[in-house]
Amino acid sequence: MSTALLEVDGASKRFKLYDRARDRVADWLHLARPPRYREFWALRDVSFQVQPGESVGVVGPNGAGKSTLLKLISGVLPLTSGKVHLRGQVLSLLELGTGFNPALSGRENVAQSAALLGYDRSFAARHAETIRDFAELGSFFERPVREYSSGMFVRLAFSLFSVMQPELFVVDEALAVGDLRFAAKAVARIREMAAQGTTLLFVSHDLHLVTQLCTRALWLHGGSLQMDGPAADVTRAYRQFTVTGASRPRAVSGAAAAPESGSEAPPPRLCLGGGWYPLEAYAGEVFRWGRAGAEVVVMDALSTPRVVELDIEPGPRLPGPPVRLHATSGGGVVLAELPLDARGTCPVMVPAGPAGQRVQVRASILPSIAPGDHRQLNLRLLGAGWAGAGPPTPTASLPLIQDPEGDQDLAHATRMMHAALQGCPPAPGAPARITNVRLLNALGAPATAFRPYDGLVAEVVISADRDVQDLVTGVQVRDLFDRRVWAGRSDWQGRQPLALKAGERATVSFRTDRLILGDGWYQITARWHLYPHEMEPLQWVDGAWTFEVLPSEHPTFLGLADLGWHYEAHVWEQPATEADD
Repeated sequence: MSTALLEVDGASKRFKLYDRARDRVADWLHLARPPRYREFWALRDVSFQVQPGESVGVVGPNGAGKSTLLKLISGVLPLTSGKVHLRGQVLSLLELGTGFNPALSGRENVAQSAALLGYDRSFAARHAETIRDFAELGSFFERPVREYSSGMFVRLAFSLFSVMQPELFVVDEALAVGDLRFAAKAVARIREMAAQGTTLLFVSHDLHLVTQLCTRALWLHGGSLQMDGPAADVTRAYRQFTVTGASRPRAVSGAAAAPESGSEAPPPRLCLGGGWYPLEAYAGEVFRWGRAGAEVVVMDALSTPRVVELDIEPGPRLPGPPVRLHATSGGGVVLAELPLDARGTCPVMVPAGPAGQRVQVRASILPSIAPGDHRQLNLRLLGAGWAGAGPPTPTASLPLIQDPEGDQDLAHATRMMHAALQGCPPAPGAPARITNVRLLNALGAPATAFRPYDGLVAEVVISADRDVQDLVTGVQVRDLFDRRVWAGRSDWQGRQPLALKAGERATVSFRTDRLILGDGWYQITARWHLYPHEMEPLQWVDGAWTFEVLPSEHPTFLGLADLGWHYEAHVWEQPATEADD
């Protein structure tokens, strides 16, 4: 037996659109043959479940079917087909104040609305003062609501619902109206209700608010459920939809595609393991990486041996013997010896075996490394693919196997940056694209860990595919709750937008000499647009670089940022009074 509080199974809603009023009447009287209407499906075949205590957001463009879905769940609209099963009481905040009598006072409307929702008179009497105080209505609580401003009307409606404890609380854009101060109070109250076990179904166009209030999200588009998953993942995919105009989210990385009828079975999937490290340089010829090598994982079982081709480029030449590479299986069996002086495609025979075989490529002879020389990377893997299936697929397109402890590793951050760029392409027809994002420390080295008050530079590399004018680059720092901590743009501080010719690249740097963030994990978001169209980004790359601010050895503050407060205490002697004599 299902334990879900809410089950939606194949929910669909059809509306009939008539061109003329008489066509509607003829249809009602069954006089029109054939029917004189057009069908519009606001929702079609939507299925999902919500467990008790879950907080689920619903996102999507206008007309996606979000409000229709909530009205079907709340019983405001009948289903055309499908089922909605609810175990418990539902309270819907669909249209604030619906049912209020304008001739009655705020207090009287509270009592009437509570009665209509099934609460007895004592409930309204017990909570009336709490509702009045939360709504900040004062003496207007005793006045007819027709005398209220729209903001007062909103505050009264939300305050009434905020004292109730339903099993399921359905909210549709209720926080998009009213002043910011009351909206903050409403968000805090919704969080409090969720902490007390109330299940939340929340519709909003504010993606940041969805990620703050919800752990899971649904993306509706064109009346269909496009994506269901963690709130951060769904909002990120939907944000990319708003930039690229894609009709649906990209396929999940690494998922095996179902073969079409009559087509050949798809080739075994290849994924990148924990050893793929792109080659990056700083301070001349110095390279700073933790390990050397590359790894490809065969995700599916092989019934017969197959040849995988690796597109490999060696690292910098160092004094000493030439570098030779060897490929091994996960069990240490040598598969191939690969002499490599320049970039080339190296075939490696992978034996038949179970899913999860690993092909590792390492340098068999490491050059001697002088003290202080950090040149430890001797190759990078640029592509991998099966022989006979065309050129090797670029590594930026290959699914990644993430090392759970790899977030602190510079190579992992670089790998994830390339994956973010691959998953967040520019809008169709855009004249430029972001090709690199990274953070540099005070020494000019790529880094993923900083201390408070360190120097930091965020670099964004833009490549022009054709001539472009008025290009503006932006960077945001976000915490793990997707809250914007800081944002900057290249046209601020008196700077002019960029002009690039086809084939040119530009590195845009955002520098701070004193990082004032508190300890924790943060992410860099990079974007660009054409001035003055700042609300129309042509590329938006979430999670382009992840970094950690380490705890200070001698902390001087707690929280998200150091605001520069200075502590002072002045002690003085209170003057004596006559009563003291």
